[in-house]
Amino acid sequence: MFGIPVHNLTQSESIAAIIDRAQSGIPAQVVTANLDFAYQAWKDPEMHRILFEADLVVADGMPLVWFSRLFGPQLKERVAGSDLVAPVAQESSRHYLSLYAMGGGPGVAEKAMARLQESIPGLIVAGTHSPPVASLAKMDHARLLQKLDDARPDVLLVAFGAPKQEKWIRMHLNSWNVPVSIGVGATLDFLAGEHRRAPACFQAVGLEWFWRMAREPRRLVRRYAADLLFLGKMLAKLALLRVKPSEAAPPWIPDASRIKELGATLAAFRPLRTSEDAESFLRGLEGAALERPLVLDISGFRWLNSLELGVLTQLARVTRRQGHRLVLCSVPRRIRELLHEFRLDQYIELPRTAAALEATLENLCHPVENGRAYVRMSENRLNLLLPAEFGREQVDAVRQEVLRRWKSGGLQGIAIDASRTTYLDGTAAQWISEIGRMVVDAGSVMWLRGFKDSILKFLRQQGLGRIGKTAPSSGWKSRRSVRPHTTSRS
Repeated sequence: MFGIPVHNLTQSESIAAIIDRAQSGIPAQVVTANLDFAYQAWKDPEMHRILFEADLVVADGMPLVWFSRLFGPQLKERVAGSDLVAPVAQESSRHYLSLYAMGGGPGVAEKAMARLQESIPGLIVAGTHSPPVASLAKMDHARLLQKLDDARPDVLLVAFGAPKQEKWIRMHLNSWNVPVSIGVGATLDFLAGEHRRAPACFQAVGLEWFWRMAREPRRLVRRYAADLLFLGKMLAKLALLRVKPSEAAPPWIPDASRIKELGATLAAFRPLRTSEDAESFLRGLEGAALERPLVLDISGFRWLNSLELGVLTQLARVTRRQGHRLVLCSVPRRIRELLHEFRLDQYIELPRTAAALEATLENLCHPVENGRAYVRMSENRLNLLLPAEFGREQVDAVRQEVLRRWKSGGLQGIAIDASRTTYLDGTAAQWISEIGRMVVDAGSVMWLRGFKDSILKFLRQQGLGRIGKTAPSSGWKSRRSVRPHTTSRS
């Protein structure tokens, strides 16, 4: 829906999925997405990546349910986060699973869990904590993680507000032993009695957002206005795209034998109308997608419904887990524009010709240095070349080496080159901010080279501070520097 994957589940099916995952012990992120999430994901690459990779995304918002009728199979029902927590707690008590509530105002998490325990005898509460309000860059992450490590809950409820709570969960998901983490927004306030939920009549007709806006106009009017403007623009764009004359598929057919030689799997995409169609198609290809790049021929298609887009998203996720990619060939322009509007073209390769397809597969089937970060020394300066996508895994790989070389002494500063980089996540942004503080504290300079404007904007939003003017230095073109008097302590 609008570029974000949504699992088509009922509330009871969602609860069962959460309990199953909690019992598995494998860390998972659950997102209750509404129209504002779709807007946040559309404008924020990190938020889009979080929703793309989340283990479970349910439709918390009637607009998603209503508009699913326009784009393919209709979503079964709304699964509101505020209605999810109490049933999850009930099922957790039946399976001896523990809950931990984090966030909300002072004492809110403790009060919310106490009320749940009163109504659900036997509920195990592993702990509660309401940390001071702060940006992600200023939070005491080590202390929060230590609390969770001591408590070892099965289900973590995070009420930092969106998108902060989703980014915080994603930042630490692979480093803690919490099986299920759910961003719950204002749910703890509702459970604690700090705020009143909309009456059932408002909820039934999908106007809970209007109730909340009427009660908190200063905080929510601008947010909901932006959401509605996004919705109007998106629907207008999709309507124009849908009625645009559709050209035939590009006049080229992939060479199956050559694709096999390059170590990829070729398959034909087929129309999908039901969840059974989708499950059958995925079962036949997910195994191959785990082993090698997957090429799908979509010639003959003039449009993709939401179910077909969801299947492509799932295949893209599977291939990326193993360092591969999903490649679409014979893609009509209208579908190419649809994928771009939904931000899905950043996860799927779309070569335009047979030659471009072969070049793409040659790069994918043979490791290239674009996926690695490099640390080198020159001119008494530590040079860090970032990879195409710089996230938690890449940060963990270079952190110790950068610290080791910096502590060896005698360095004028650190130069970070992001000329290859198209994506940074919150962990990477926070680490760059930490490097900036370390360099400034030592009275040195950090140079930033080749950072795209969108990434610089994201770094500032994550707390790096104001980026200084271009700093001249031999051997570098168009540098930006962070100096002690321009870098904040955030």
